[in-house]
Amino acid sequence: MDPLAAIDARRSPGVGVVPRPPPADAARKWLRELPARGILDTRSVGARISFTRVGLRVDELRAFFDAAKRAAKKSEKICESGNTYGVNRAFAAVNAAVMRAEAAADAAVLAPDDAARFRAFVDVVVLDAELRNRNPLHPSVLDAAVIGNLLDFPKAAFGFPFACYATDGREALSLCLYSYRQRTGSTRVAVRGDAAEVAAVAARIGMTATDDVIGAACVVCALERADLEEIAAAAARAATSRRAARTEITLQFHAASP
Repeated sequence: MDPLAAIDARRSPGVGVVPRPPPADAARKWLRELPARGILDTRSVGARISFTRVGLRVDELRAFFDAAKRAAKKSEKICESGNTYGVNRAFAAVNAAVMRAEAAADAAVLAPDDAARFRAFVDVVVLDAELRNRNPLHPSVLDAAVIGNLLDFPKAAFGFPFACYATDGREALSLCLYSYRQRTGSTRVAVRGDAAEVAAVAARIGMTATDDVIGAACVVCALERADLEEIAAAAARAATSRRAARTEITLQFHAASP
């Protein structure tokens, strides 16, 4: 089964609800953020984005980025290292067209009005050379703010313990496995399905692949598996056992990585 079809099969009607964190978790998060408040003074910020239930308008996004670009310009010459790619204008035009086509394909799962708004959002970025030729491996303050918010939203919406970005599937899997290793203290990952690729990635970070969920840091499986519910139930049972109190489950959304 195609991964998108698997997602669609488990989709429920309605707009969904962002889960509210327990008061204790919210309090811990607030306390951990206190030390950073002194260096993150936003009182002088000239542009803000307000997210509402009806969503963000395209003109609001464009105005925000226009203000951000103006604020980034300095009166003195500065040297930028790493955060902006220098590419030929012809390449930028061709690549922008490719990215727009890919975005149109991604928008196929959305409702017509949402799909049109999504494509307009993409155009704001990919048709602007200053915005689209960014290197997230060397982020500026603006890059870090945008990437951080993009990662935080699905993390909160789906209740994920971690959020990260990567350049390919194997790198993403490495970050995921390492996070669960740090979280649980276990160096074993349980695999349902073809374990060869997962085992190779796990070996790079000092982990081993196994078929036993007991004591494993996490369980990796393909989203399109017909027995996904059974796998999740087995992981949940293992998580409550005395031998694997910290076992968790993660889903590998694509069976094959690029």
